[in-house]
Amino acid sequence: MPEPSRYDRFITDFNAVEAHFKQALYGNKDAGDPGFRRLLDQYRRKFPRRITEALAREFGLLADVRNSLTHGEGKDGRRLAEPTETAIKAMKDAHDHLLQSPSVLTAFNRPKPYVVSPDMSVQQALREMYSQDFSQVPIYGDGGYEGLLTTNTIARWIAHQFETTDGYAADSTVGVVAKEFTEDTEVVEHAPRSLTVTGAIARFEAAIPRGAPLTAILISHSGKPSDTPLAIVVAADLPRLLAL
Repeated sequence: MPEPSRYDRFITDFNAVEAHFKQALYGNKDAGDPGFRRLLDQYRRKFPRRITEALAREFGLLADVRNSLTHGEGKDGRRLAEPTETAIKAMKDAHDHLLQSPSVLTAFNRPKPYVVSPDMSVQQALREMYSQDFSQVPIYGDGGYEGLLTTNTIARWIAHQFETTDGYAADSTVGVVAKEFTEDTEVVEHAPRSLTVTGAIARFEAAIPRGAPLTAILISHSGKPSDTPLAIVVAADLPRLLAL
């Protein structure tokens, strides 16, 4: 069986992405031929957490390459343009990032996050955060997720204690400290265990225009706040996500 041509290698991956867009947007309905760029724009609007801005830009450039290839035939039917190996690799990488992106749980392979209860003392929680080098830990009570305890929150609490008790910081519970000293800008989202690396990056990107950057993503079996967390992904993990 002959090896597929460079053109076929590029077009096969491109068509798979286009088919994925159509299936996600229209299901089994006949969508006609809306054009790749329109599909891409619709997909980004409907599923902003599935595709990153960088990946969308890459697909836009690859669409230009596809257009050059499909319109590059001479009168005798011979192809006047062939994709370079660089273009083929870029198309395959973009295809795999969208359709075969590994789950965060698989890619990170990290232990379950340390969880604190609202009744735990801040002193105990802080000792554990220091020893484990955690900058934020989720708070879970009997009903599920109750908030995120961060080093910033603890620092604000300590500053308030010093201000009001003449330099002495009395212990308190995690629940009280989180309720009184957590800022609204510390935003947390919940996601199911199926969350992909690309999906996680897209979530962090989507939060930027809202003016409240995403602090953390808590991953659990179903993505419900009542579920026990399986992993936590924080903004500091972005370089590692982008490298996968």
